[in-house]
Amino acid sequence: MDDGIEVFMKQKVDLKGAAVIEGFPSVGLVSTLAANYIIEQLKLPKIGCMISGQLPVTSIIRDGMPNHPVRIHGDRRVVVFISEFRPPAGLVKPIVDNILSWTAENGCELIISAEGLPVQETGQHPEEIKVYGVASTQKGRGLLGEKKIPPLNEGIITGISGVLLNEGLRLDRDVLCVIADAHETYPDARAAARIVETIDAVLPQIQLDTRPLYAEAEKMEIEIRAALAKIQPALAGHQNPLDIDQAPAGMYR
Repeated sequence: MDDGIEVFMKQKVDLKGAAVIEGFPSVGLVSTLAANYIIEQLKLPKIGCMISGQLPVTSIIRDGMPNHPVRIHGDRRVVVFISEFRPPAGLVKPIVDNILSWTAENGCELIISAEGLPVQETGQHPEEIKVYGVASTQKGRGLLGEKKIPPLNEGIITGISGVLLNEGLRLDRDVLCVIADAHETYPDARAAARIVETIDAVLPQIQLDTRPLYAEAEKMEIEIRAALAKIQPALAGHQNPLDIDQAPAGMYR
């Protein structure tokens, strides 16, 4: 138990050498969408959960079964921490401390975090969704270079990802943050697909098919464009509520 947090393991699993993916909510929910998709694609069993009195008093019902707000899925290839809830600021550092100590205890060396970089809301993506990377160690920066993932040279990363990077730097732990252009106002499946593709390229022990996720994104974008077309007349002469140019962002470049 650490700061009111407990990592409870449902079963003993040999996880030495497995990569760890952090899937707490981010811009466009890209991290949660990507984490869910990886769990489904790799058929990763639920092996544990994270418990804290400061997390939402909520049960996530899936397939008729209750689930904690923060679950752990994994096998010898990869482990995924996933949640649909953004933790309060006071709980971010304790969660990161627990992830780092748990990964060390289980022999997991590489931690991958996913984030979304806010883009202007137009109802559709630019033709190319850019992906960037940040690493806490020289080894990690070498891996980003090897996979031709351009670095985010200037910016701010907040929340779980930001603290993981800082603590990875302090403790010489390999933490990679993969960042994709994403819309803020709706779950961005297309950006999540780019995140999944990038994680797939980084981890040789897995193979992921993103085609179903892109199909879902295309359907979502058609619906959004149709909704925007309907409300445009009502917005004439007024600021578009989807315009986030002046809104504070959790990250910039």
